[in-house]
Amino acid sequence: MKKIGLFNVDLDIDYLKKKILKEEKKIIKKYPPVGYTNQPTDGETGLGLDSLTSRYYHFNVLKWDGTKQLAKEIKRCYNTFTETNQDIYVQCWANVMRCGEKIKSHKHNYFPERNIISGNLVIHSNEMNTYYEGSAVPNKISSLTLFPGTVYHWTDTYHGQEERITIAFDIRTYKDWKEDVFDDAKSHWVKL
Repeated sequence: MKKIGLFNVDLDIDYLKKKILKEEKKIIKKYPPVGYTNQPTDGETGLGLDSLTSRYYHFNVLKWDGTKQLAKEIKRCYNTFTETNQDIYVQCWANVMRCGEKIKSHKHNYFPERNIISGNLVIHSNEMNTYYEGSAVPNKISSLTLFPGTVYHWTDTYHGQEERITIAFDIRTYKDWKEDVFDDAKSHWVKL
């Protein structure tokens, strides 16, 4: 299996949970469920075109008020995971799942020559797992997982009564951001 990084982060998780649920309806109403090809998509997650995830291309959680510490934690974890300290660019979105939903197997990078690191931060969840190339990682609040963007990942079916909330993101170096991100999407990324 490819290298997976597991980290505990120091964040105001309750604030992030409330903020995501508050923004969810606004984002779904404001943006269409399309990605960089301008075609309908839910990011290959199976969550559907009515999901917050299907708007991942149109917003960045790191641009919201109260997310400065989140940006610091992503950068700290990235530096530890890659054993580097360089400028990075991050596209960061939220996922909200409800009882009976699951995220199907997908990956964020289909081009191995591109150096994309992806991540998942658990904001709220009951006992369930996220699988990275078949290896189960228990969803624990305040746990952040980093992994190569070429890694297939998915979840169990969610059975909680409250929402399962995560923050997902992709990280690129300046070179990869400059060469691979469409010009009209560059402003969605945040430099850390």
